[in-house]
Amino acid sequence: MNLFGTLWLILSSFLFSQNSFSKQNTEEITLHYYDRPPFMFEKNHMPTGLTADLVLQIFKDADVPYKLKKTPARRQLRILKENQGSDCSLGFKRSQERDLFAQFTLPIYLDGPWVLISSPRLNLSSNIETVFGNKHLLLILFSRFTYGPRIEELLMKYSPKTLTIDGEVSRIYEMVKNGRADIAVVTKEEAEYQDKAHPGSFRIYNFPEFGPYGENRYIMCSKKVSQNTMMKLNNTIQRLRLHITSPK
Repeated sequence: MNLFGTLWLILSSFLFSQNSFSKQNTEEITLHYYDRPPFMFEKNHMPTGLTADLVLQIFKDADVPYKLKKTPARRQLRILKENQGSDCSLGFKRSQERDLFAQFTLPIYLDGPWVLISSPRLNLSSNIETVFGNKHLLLILFSRFTYGPRIEELLMKYSPKTLTIDGEVSRIYEMVKNGRADIAVVTKEEAEYQDKAHPGSFRIYNFPEFGPYGENRYIMCSKKVSQNTMMKLNNTIQRLRLHITSPK
């Protein structure tokens, strides 16, 4: 064998061994999702939606192996807190509390503005002070929602009558529709989706005080997920130009 052939054989063996080592040391992520249309919902036994489609594309392009698992949102948070495996969740928002037990990629999606929905029997004022200051109106808040500084400041300023609930997000719309609550603050995307699915079930109001945008969504992972995997995901997010954050 000539010198060129020998060098090629050595190089080929090295590249093969490096590729094999890389594959052996690439962790498989358990990628959790749950039903929350239009951000994520199941279709043909696969998650799809505004954030689900983005995340699946990111994992594919980043060449990060994963297996899908449908898991209730509360259970997902508990799994990440326990930090027993390499687990990630689709499209969660970031908060100080979640930073304590999870790590986040760069932002992947920026919500549209928050909107207010009401029972169809109500015709509310266009003044947020009048609405939130009306102690006869019951405002539903969802325990797992990260509302962000704008909404939280308005709630502190006007102190509306509130009821905090848990469970499935769909409960918000059911309670408003059935008259068990009067108003709720929800994402524009969800309000429009529900309005299309159930026309006339509630009214939608836009308030300038809510701002022109909502909050960022991220891929949220357990601390056990390696920095190499997080770097792959972030590099892919940047390459796909998904790293868009809301103005300060």
